Amino acid sequence: MIDADITKNEITAHAIASTYFYPQAKTIIEIGGQDSKIILLEDGIVTDFAMNNVCAAGTGSFLDQQSNKIRNSNRTIRFKSA
Repeated sequence: MIDADITKNEITAHAIASTYFYPQAKTIIEIGGQDSKIILLEDGIVTDFAMNNVCAAGTGSFLDQQSNKIRNSNRTIRFKSA
């Protein structure tokens, strides 16, 4: 298998697309109908992520939990919908 050591998935795709438009992005929050996720970046590289695999009914709770994680930081939150 060629390039078998490279993993490309939706986490990586979100990171590449987000840093294309916002090179200084440090956090990505994606809310979908099937799951929600938060992706942490450092210099455009994914350093950590968390997923909520319950249906969209849990997205409000997920947003509340993640906003508490970044509330005391110097991060700017920009919203972009698909």
